[in-house]
Amino acid sequence: MQTNTLDNVPPLTRGSHDDLSAGACMLEAAAYVAGETWSDNPYCVCPVIAAFGRAYNDLLPDDTRDAVLRPLVPLLIGTRATIDLERTRAYMAADWACRVAAPAALRAAGLDAHAATLEQLEPITSRAHILATRTAVDATRDVAARAAHAAYAAAVDTNLAAAHAAHAADAAGDAVAHAAAGAANAAARSAARSAARAVSPAAVVDLIHRMVGASI
Repeated sequence: MQTNTLDNVPPLTRGSHDDLSAGACMLEAAAYVAGETWSDNPYCVCPVIAAFGRAYNDLLPDDTRDAVLRPLVPLLIGTRATIDLERTRAYMAADWACRVAAPAALRAAGLDAHAATLEQLEPITSRAHILATRTAVDATRDVAARAAHAAYAAAVDTNLAAAHAAHAADAAGDAVAHAAAGAANAAARSAARSAARAVSPAAVVDLIHRMVGASI
C-alpha cells in the first residue's frame, strides 16, 4: 500500500491545483498526507485554521513559502473540532490582527503611539472585547490612511477580522453553525492578509501553533 508522506509533495506553491502532479498549497498537502480526497479544504483541518492557511499560503513570496509552511502541514491534520473551538480560534485571529499585525504596520509607518494604543488593548476573547476595540481601531484607521498604505491596509483588515469574529460570536446553535463558521473563516482570512503585509513569518508560525493547540 502506498503511503502518502510529505516527502512526496513538491515545494508548496500559490493557489489551488488539480492534483499533486500540478503542485500543492499547504492545505492540499495536508489533505494528501491525511489520505483524504484531493482538496484545499480537507475535512481533517479546522476550517478557521484552513482559511488562515490558504490566505497566507497565497500571500507569501515564492522564495519563502515552502520553508515557512511545509513544517506546519502535519500539525494541521486532526485539528477539526467543534463550532465553539472554531469561534475561539476566530477570536485568536482577530486579536492577533488587532494587537500584533496592525501595530507592526503602524510602527513601520512611524506611528508608534497608535501602534502602542492597539498593543495595550485587552486581549480579544469575546464579543464584548471586539466591541471595546472598535473605537481605537477606527481612530487608528483614519490616521494610518493619511500616513502609509501598508498601515492603512493592516488597520482595515483588523476591522474586518474583528467584525467577522463578532458575527461568529453572535451565531449559536446548529441552525446557524454554517454562518458562524463562515464568519470565523472570514476573520482568519482578514488576519492572514494583515500578516502578509506587516509581520515576520516567525510570528505567523507562532499564531498557527497557538491556534492548533487552542482549547475551549
